[in-house]
Amino acid sequence: MFEYDARNRLTKRTDPLGKFELFEYDTNDNTTKYTDKKGRSSR
Repeated sequence: MFEYDARNRLTKRTDPLGKFELFEYDTNDNTTKYTDKKGRSSR
């Protein structure tokens, strides 16, 4: 399953087991934060 924000950017990707990844963006659409399925974040 995929979720998108108002600017059509991917914000959440969920696998069939319910584990998910999160994505955050700046005003220029660059990814500023990524959170993996284990809850680890990188900027």
